[in-house]
Amino acid sequence: MQPNQDTIRIAQARGDLVVTREVLAALIAHEAAATPGVVHLGRPRARRSPGVERLLRVVGDLLGGLLGVLLGPLAARLRPPPPVSLELGDGEVAVEVALVARQGVDLTALASALRARVTRAVRGATGLEVRCLDVAVVGLVIEAPARSRAPVDAAAEARRRFSLPESV
Repeated sequence: MQPNQDTIRIAQARGDLVVTREVLAALIAHEAAATPGVVHLGRPRARRSPGVERLLRVVGDLLGGLLGVLLGPLAARLRPPPPVSLELGDGEVAVEVALVARQGVDLTALASALRARVTRAVRGATGLEVRCLDVAVVGLVIEAPARSRAPVDAAAEARRRFSLPESV
């Protein structure tokens, strides 16, 4: 295995197929995220509103761009590791996937299902063998039971909130 390879060349009858590390990582990430019991790939995330998420993404992009220009190596160290890492070899690939799972899921069964899905997808799309697939469960999401709310009369609630007379 040559761990610093960026592409893998697959010989075919009428020419070679060249597949990049990014393409394989995207294929593997798609299959891993679609595995039942996987909440998302990568590190655990703090729960934030969509507006706060957007603001942080914009600020992060701006600061990341400035840090990249001013402090390139430091910025690379501050960036979180990718959820899928690969080593490419001759006709094979070794994979590590970091994920957050749903609490209550059998983690050994989740890892087995993920390995089967990813192996089938990689073999089917490229013909490559998955030599090994390490699954790192880096977090669990504990979902609270859904609270049921009593039905609300919207008109009565509006009258109460805005001190409107009953006739409105």
